[in-house]
Amino acid sequence: MPPQPGPQPIEVTAQHFQQIAAFDRYFFRSARDGFLRHWLTAPGHIALMLLGAGGVQALGVLRACREDSKIGPLFAETPEAARCVFAALIAKARARPVFLDVPEPNTAAISMAQQAGMAPAFETARMYAGPAPDLPLAQIYGITSFGLG
Repeated sequence: MPPQPGPQPIEVTAQHFQQIAAFDRYFFRSARDGFLRHWLTAPGHIALMLLGAGGVQALGVLRACREDSKIGPLFAETPEAARCVFAALIAKARARPVFLDVPEPNTAAISMAQQAGMAPAFETARMYAGPAPDLPLAQIYGITSFGLG
């Protein structure tokens, strides 16, 4: 995917942590600051964010796995912000296969992945004991991981 005109994603640094933690709480619905500090800076992880006039517009993390790379989370206020960070992360994957776990209700995320040449590899079902949490699925373009939501 070619770079989009306009603001470009930047690498997340320690100075951005409070902004990122607040942005993440909107999508995860609780504080996970300890986890985030590690996830954003773990060896082999590349964390990018898109800033706008109102603060963080998108956050994405690329991590190397055995023979491929995974993106997660990919949270964004708009489809355009998601595409911008997604394209930048894909470019950093160094031609390795990339996987993105998209919530099925997010049709914009599915379209974005398909336009990048991705195809479904497998499907899972999210199951809850009690009521499902009220999550902004239309703004979750990629979950962090299956074990972490």
